[in-house]
Amino acid sequence: MHARIITTEQLAVARVGSLAYTTFNLYEDAQLSSLQEWIETKMKHDPTTDKDGLSFQVWGLFHPQPSPAISFGLTGKPDTSDMSAGLAAHWIHCSYPVNLFNAVRLVGGLCFVGVDMLHKKRGFAKQVVTQFLHECNSRGQHLAALYPFRSDFYAQMGFGLSSSYHDYVISPASLPTSPSVQTSKQARVPSYTTLQHLDTSHAAEISACQMRFAKTRHGMFLLPVKLIKDTVFEGKAGSKRAIGYRDESSTLRGYISFEFVSTTNGPFINDLKILDLVYETEEAFFALLQFLNEQQDQIRHVLYTTQEPDFFRLLSDPRDAAAIGAQAGLAGFCRVASTETIGLMYRVVNLEKLFSEYFSDRDFNGVDGFKLLIRLQDTFVPELNPPVLLKLNAGRATVIGSGDAVLEREGADDVVVLDMDVGDFSSLVVGAVSLNVLLRYGKASVAPVEKKAVVARMFWTEDAPMNSFFF
Repeated sequence: MHARIITTEQLAVARVGSLAYTTFNLYEDAQLSSLQEWIETKMKHDPTTDKDGLSFQVWGLFHPQPSPAISFGLTGKPDTSDMSAGLAAHWIHCSYPVNLFNAVRLVGGLCFVGVDMLHKKRGFAKQVVTQFLHECNSRGQHLAALYPFRSDFYAQMGFGLSSSYHDYVISPASLPTSPSVQTSKQARVPSYTTLQHLDTSHAAEISACQMRFAKTRHGMFLLPVKLIKDTVFEGKAGSKRAIGYRDESSTLRGYISFEFVSTTNGPFINDLKILDLVYETEEAFFALLQFLNEQQDQIRHVLYTTQEPDFFRLLSDPRDAAAIGAQAGLAGFCRVASTETIGLMYRVVNLEKLFSEYFSDRDFNGVDGFKLLIRLQDTFVPELNPPVLLKLNAGRATVIGSGDAVLEREGADDVVVLDMDVGDFSSLVVGAVSLNVLLRYGKASVAPVEKKAVVARMFWTEDAPMNSFFF
């Protein structure tokens, strides 16, 4: 098997993938042209020319013996050309700018992974992810990310879960229209005096607003104009809408993108699903919440997925609006506020470069005056993650050696050793979980044990990563 970048022409004549992909049924001829158009749009971004670092490249894994069962032309006839015959698997390698610890860094994104149905359970997915990780390494993307169809599947390949998501079903009347504590008595101002409808002509303004917001939120993906058009407006005609808030200078300071979801209560009562909620100021935040509150005459529930763990504290009635009255928890004394879900996963690509390049500017909470040897259990790509010896000075981590024999070369005096799985370390290093939790669950060890507290403080972060972009 060999891997290479696929041209749009090659992908257009390739009928591969799993039936799990319902966006494009690759086994219907009528959908292949739509797939080609979608891929062409994605591949217009090149990391060498896009100032935001956004890029998409479609890759394919090719079988040495072409089979008509793998490759078909747009007419449905077997493709006999050398261009795409034998394509057994495909994936998209994305490059995304992400705010990690107050600095924008490029993360390698893996998506659109598909293995031909006749070639499953033959290790092709492993080859796809291995190729992807090595390509990330060559691009200087020392963290990779994906949204898994099964987290346990990718955990075996060294990916660790980011923060959990919370799916809320909210009664519009439960949303506040103003802060509960105000420095002065303020009259309630109807939201329509500060809000306006947004469309694709505002994409640049929306992107600028989202990027300013993202730079204040650890873990948030920054969305250039292209991604704003995809996420805020792409879909069935008129299905996605956006409302924006402008301040006194007419600068866009927040927006909400949403779509309506039909209910069983008839054609005039819908649910409103929030796709993104972005706000730079308190005024923008509460103006957008007031807008949602004012829709209660025709909106049954507001549906919102967020990684904000305390969002329920904002609501006058934090109970799940679809399950009010239902008993839950220990002995039925609790009530459902939201449904907790898992999604985004991260993976360390190259441990040494993660510290020497990626996080060379990161402050590890002022930890000072000791050496830390990190030994990751990485059975998937061990060549990328040998042990790394760090020296901590005033919160900065400097790599002083790497490799299995690093202690023999550098000396073992006063060295603290951290042992753990690469997936759990990936969750730890982005701040999705604390070391104390991992130690308590037997997923990490620190020697000598009296150094547990200082190592835990090194990786502690006040805010877990939050993200509202799905790819």
